[in-house]
Amino acid sequence: MKRWCRLFLIFVLMISAGCSPKQSVQYSVSFDTRGGEQIMPVMVDKNHPVEVEDPVREGYTFEGWYSSPDLSAKWDKNDKVTEDLVLYASWSKQTRTISFETNGAEPIEPITLKYGESFSMPSLTISREGYGFQGWFYDRNFTNPYSGSFDVTEDVTFYAEWKELTYAEIKVMNLINQKDLGLVNGTEAASLLMALQSAGHALDYNFASFIKNIPYSTDGTPVTGFAGDLWTDTEQIDGILPEALETWANNYGSAKNISGCEMEDLISCILEGHPVVVWLTNAFQATQPVNYPWGAYKTNVCVMTLYGYDEGNNSFLVADPTGRNDGLYWVSYKTFQNVWTVYPGAVEIW
Repeated sequence: MKRWCRLFLIFVLMISAGCSPKQSVQYSVSFDTRGGEQIMPVMVDKNHPVEVEDPVREGYTFEGWYSSPDLSAKWDKNDKVTEDLVLYASWSKQTRTISFETNGAEPIEPITLKYGESFSMPSLTISREGYGFQGWFYDRNFTNPYSGSFDVTEDVTFYAEWKELTYAEIKVMNLINQKDLGLVNGTEAASLLMALQSAGHALDYNFASFIKNIPYSTDGTPVTGFAGDLWTDTEQIDGILPEALETWANNYGSAKNISGCEMEDLISCILEGHPVVVWLTNAFQATQPVNYPWGAYKTNVCVMTLYGYDEGNNSFLVADPTGRNDGLYWVSYKTFQNVWTVYPGAVEIW
């Protein structure tokens, strides 16, 4: 009986052993995201695919997983795991766009760069009639100017700021060429009459009748009136200074001696519609300061009338009584400044 019990027990144990489930096989799958967000390793059953979300990396687009470090073996999401495995992420750089809002000027084509590339503002030809370009800004309110190269990490729009340019031109009523009377000197008188007539004064005069009223010096110096000779050059100064010219001009209209003022003050006169008699030089030749017993002066003096200012071209309009360039022409701000400031004589007329 005992023998039969032992055999039965052995039989039951054998049956139980045959019914136990087999242990499943798993493999480790690791992820080298190569700059992307870290993904923890997972255990995957043998002959099963890997389930994993795409990694994220700023400025890059995920292109898939590879089972080789050199990215030569593409791993498909349906591929089955048969061993421990490392998967390597493949990336492509995204692009960023640099755009330009020209605010009234001709459009500029956007520039496309790869993420992280360095951007430096190229030399762009940009213009807008009547306006001066003030620079590129990162914002529409022009508070954050472009200041140098940077690495591009996002789309950027630059905004062009403009300043309306100052332009003023006074109408010339009568151009005078003193050579028509054979005068060698007297550009002060010719320039004054042009200024007065443009301001609506002394309209009954021509240059021949006006020059007869020129006030001559009472002490031989140009401080009190015209000193020298109108028709020939003398050894002394053949001319008249702003102080005496102001007094003469006030006999016909309104005049103010503004000698020594700033360049901006001359522009302000033009903007108010007031021509200015200015002490310049013949053909804007170079000049030197000269000191006389009666005061300071300069060489090569030629007096002209200032009639206009163009900020866009940075230039002044002058009427030249010697007849150069037909008597009326534009001269650059710098050229004007170079000769005028040596002796900045000026009389405003209105």
